[in-house]
Amino acid sequence: MVDPAPSKLKNVEDRELEITWDDGVVTTALYRDLRAACPCAACVNEWTGERTLDPAAVNPAVKPASVSLMGNYAVKFAWTDGHDTGIYTFPKLRDKLKSMKLFRRLSILLIATVVALLMAECSVRI
Repeated sequence: MVDPAPSKLKNVEDRELEITWDDGVVTTALYRDLRAACPCAACVNEWTGERTLDPAAVNPAVKPASVSLMGNYAVKFAWTDGHDTGIYTFPKLRDKLKSMKLFRRLSILLIATVVALLMAECSVRI
C-alpha cells in the first residue's frame, strides 16, 4: 500500500497551509502549529522522542519562507524564524494534520459547551 502524497499545497490567508492529497482528502493547519510540531532533532530529543521545543515559544506570526518537496516522501519547510531543518514525511504530516483538526473540533465543542452552560446559569439567575 502506497501512502497518500500531497498533490497541491495552498497558502490560506498567509496563516494556514491547505494540503490536497492525491486520494482527495484535504487537510489544513495553522503555520504556527506546523512549526511547533517540527520533527527535527533540534525540536525533538532523538533518544527519548520528547519534544524539546516549547510550543509557547513559537512566534504566532511564523510562516514558511519556502516549502519544498523532498523526493517522493516528505515536505521541508524553511520558516521565517530562521529554522529550516525539519523534514515532515508524508505519513507523519498527514497524521499530524488530522490530529490538529480533531483537536480544533474538540476545542470548539468544549468552548460551545462552556458557553451554553454559562448562558443556562445566567438565565436561571434572572
